[in-house]
Amino acid sequence: MYSKILLSLLVIMVSLPSFATRAIVYDNDDTASQLRLDLIRRENSTIRGNFYIFKGVTGLIHAALLRDALRRGVKVKIITDWQGSKKDKALISHLVHEGAEFGMYHRFYIGNLSIKRLLRRMHDKLMIFGDDKLLVGDRNTGDPYFNMQKKNLFVSRELYLEDYEQSLKAIDYFDRLMASKEVDKYSRYLKPTHKKVKAISEKLDEILLDLKNGTIYRHIRKSSVGNKFRNVRWNSEIDWSSMTTELGSAKFVHDPVGKKGKVPGSEKDIIELVKSAKSSVIFENPYVVMTPSFLNAINAAINRGVEITLITNSYEANDVKIAAKAYETDFPKLAQMGIKIYEYQGPKTLHVKNVLVDGQRGYVGSYNLDPRSENLNMELGVIYDSSTLARAHSKQIRNDILSSKLVAKNGKALVKKKKRWFFNNILLPIIRPQL
Repeated sequence: MYSKILLSLLVIMVSLPSFATRAIVYDNDDTASQLRLDLIRRENSTIRGNFYIFKGVTGLIHAALLRDALRRGVKVKIITDWQGSKKDKALISHLVHEGAEFGMYHRFYIGNLSIKRLLRRMHDKLMIFGDDKLLVGDRNTGDPYFNMQKKNLFVSRELYLEDYEQSLKAIDYFDRLMASKEVDKYSRYLKPTHKKVKAISEKLDEILLDLKNGTIYRHIRKSSVGNKFRNVRWNSEIDWSSMTTELGSAKFVHDPVGKKGKVPGSEKDIIELVKSAKSSVIFENPYVVMTPSFLNAINAAINRGVEITLITNSYEANDVKIAAKAYETDFPKLAQMGIKIYEYQGPKTLHVKNVLVDGQRGYVGSYNLDPRSENLNMELGVIYDSSTLARAHSKQIRNDILSSKLVAKNGKALVKKKKRWFFNNILLPIIRPQL
């Protein structure tokens, strides 16, 4: 009798999902390309994706892979931001006709000309595979983020997480967002027989065949830097789980659906992470226009004896010049506070949004250190606890520092910034909340 009970318990335990929390942090574009292909190809249940940008050859490659999943019987659910996908009507129509569930965040159209919807964007970068795997980070689904064009390229970093509980939280967030008034179920689709839809269908056929044959380079610009997506293998047989590190814990953090700016979201979690610091905090962020809440948390940490380091773009490397000017306006104050500041010199633009605390805990996600991320845009990410993963994370950050210049330390600025009287005194106070 007891043996039967033990056998039944064993069967139940084997059938339960694994609750081990494992992750890998990576900034290599080849890794990003191959991991996406493998995760989409191997999923047999449901794929969910939040995409701020979904365009270019990279967008078409993802669309071809997702359509292939749909044809295998996998459910595909996609939310894109209106600004990033408003020109892809034929592609959207085709994927919906193939069976995808599609929503568009804050679509701006004649029937709804709300300024709120225009200013507030879904800045998420999220893919969920089944109920136990997810990707977060700053990498948009566009060519500059996969080194697939000659210039205006970005340095990106992502976290791949295997965790049942946190994946379920991500699914809950995604499903509530999809069902909310923030997302329109785009209904004015082009017919399957429309020439643009037929052209997209044929293009995806071609791309999928080239992915299988290893000839995807035919779709990538000859001027492209690097070989991203050229090096992917259709049957890679890579065991991604074996490349991950077991974590002490992980937490999926996100903003409130429909209540951004009214209810604390991911900024609260990141600030709490900073408040927990005992020895060091490293911020790596492309667009730095500090809000009072972050300045207060940083100042309190410095007063506790915590070393604060910031890596951000130089003016020349920054692709958003108005944000770069705002940062340069604030630079003397940040230096005087005692923040050690490095400026990334290029040739790419730093796009990483990371925090590393005490060489033990870290954040990887979409959050910029600016008012827009705190009050307007939807943001998300993962906070982890693991000294092993933090060491690998720290090594990647140090590599970025090698391409950076030290511009402030010990409470002193080591460089002088250009003075812009009109911008600093007239324009910036007006536009700061939108940066």
